[in-house]
Amino acid sequence: MLKRVLGDRGRLLLFACLSYMVPFTLLRLGFYWFFKSGTVATPDLLHAFYLGFKFDLRIALIFTLVPALGMLGKPANPFVRARAGRIWLTWWGLCFVVSLFFYILDFAYYSYLGLRVNATVLHFLENPLISLEMVWESYPVLQLMVALTATTTLFVWWLRHGMQLLTSPTPPPSAPSPGPPVLKRLPGWARGLVVGTLIVGGLYGKLSAYPLRWSEAYFSTNTFISSLGMNPIHYFFDTLKNRQLPFDEKLVRKYYPHVAAYLGVDQPDAKKLNFDRWLTPRGPLPPTTNVVLIVMESFAAHKTGVGGHPLDPTPRFDALAKQSKYFKRFFVPSEGTARSIFGLITGIPDVNPKQTSSRNPLIVDQHTLINAFTKHKKFYFIGGSANWGNIRGVIANNIPDMKIVEEGMFESSRTDVWGISDLDLFTE
Repeated sequence: MLKRVLGDRGRLLLFACLSYMVPFTLLRLGFYWFFKSGTVATPDLLHAFYLGFKFDLRIALIFTLVPALGMLGKPANPFVRARAGRIWLTWWGLCFVVSLFFYILDFAYYSYLGLRVNATVLHFLENPLISLEMVWESYPVLQLMVALTATTTLFVWWLRHGMQLLTSPTPPPSAPSPGPPVLKRLPGWARGLVVGTLIVGGLYGKLSAYPLRWSEAYFSTNTFISSLGMNPIHYFFDTLKNRQLPFDEKLVRKYYPHVAAYLGVDQPDAKKLNFDRWLTPRGPLPPTTNVVLIVMESFAAHKTGVGGHPLDPTPRFDALAKQSKYFKRFFVPSEGTARSIFGLITGIPDVNPKQTSSRNPLIVDQHTLINAFTKHKKFYFIGGSANWGNIRGVIANNIPDMKIVEEGMFESSRTDVWGISDLDLFTE
C-alpha cells in the first residue's frame, strides 16, 4: 500500500523520519520523568506532549529534507546507485549525533538552571578552557561520551538494516491470485506530490494562516509545562538571533536621570537603577466594572488633540479621554504594533534592537498589571491569529486565566490576511 502511494524513495524517507521520532519521543518522556517534580497529569500536560511531538516532527523532517531533494537526481538515488545510500546513511548518522549532543547539553543545562538550552550558551565559548574545565568537573563526561557512541552506533545499525531491506531489488510478482481489487501504483509525479505535500505540511505544523511557532509552547504559566513542549534543537535556533543581550548598563546609567524624570519615578536612584512607579487609586474598583482596552492600528498619539495636535482633529476621542483615566506617559519607541502590545501588557517599552520583544523567547516571562484584576474574567480578542508577532507567548505565559479569542472562533468569514474585519470583530 505505502509503496504504491509513496513509492520507494517516499517509503525510505518515511522510515528515516520515524527512526528519529522514536528516540525524540523517548527523550521527551525522559525529560518529563527526570524533571516533573510533582507535576500532575492535566490537559495542559497532554497538550505540551502534543506540541512537543510536532516540534520533534519538524526537526526530523528537516533532517529528511536534504536527502529528499538529493534523491530527485539519479546520482543521489540509493535505488539507482548503492553509493548514494552510504552518503545518506552518513548524513542521517551525523544528524543523530548532533541531535543527541543537543539533548545531553539540554538535560545538563536544565538540571543546573531550570531552563531549556538556548543560544546564550554560546557565551561560554568566550572562555573555552574555563568552560571545558567546568564541564569536566561538573558532569560525567566519559560516561556520556560512551553513551553517545553506543546510541549512535545502534541508530546507524538500525538505519543501515532498514535501508538494505527497502533498497534491495524486489522479486518479480507471481501469478496473481483471485481476491479484492488492489490499489494501482500511482504515477511518479503523483507519488512525488504526495511525499512533498506530507513534508511541507509537517514542516508548517498546523492548519492555520500562521505556521507552528515557539510561542505556542508558552500556552501555560507553568514553566515546566512550557519547557516540556519545546524541542531543544528548535528552541536553540529560535533564540539564536537574540543571544546578544541588548542591555548596556553604562548607557542606562548615563541617561537614567532623563528616563526617570520622564517616567515619573517616585524615588530616583541611579546607583540601584530604580524604575518603580506607584499609582494610588482613588478607591477600590467596583467588582462590576468592566475594563476594555481597544488598540487601534495607526492611531498615533501625536494625531490627537489631547496629545497636543494644534488642529484639534479628534474632538470625540479627546472628550472620552477627559472623562477617563488618561495615561499620558505610556509610549512605545516604534511604530510596530507588536511593540505597542508588548508595552501595553508589560508596562515597559519594547527596545529589542532587531525584532520585537514578543518574538524573543528569552524574555517571554514578564510581569503584568492585568493579573491584579483577580475578580475579573479576562479575554483577548483579535480578528486574526494570536501567533502574529508571537504575541501568544507573552499573553498566555504570563496571564494564567486569559481566554484568547481568535480566528476560527468567530462566525464571520475571514476578510484578509489579518483575519475578520474590525467591524465584524466589534459586532461579535
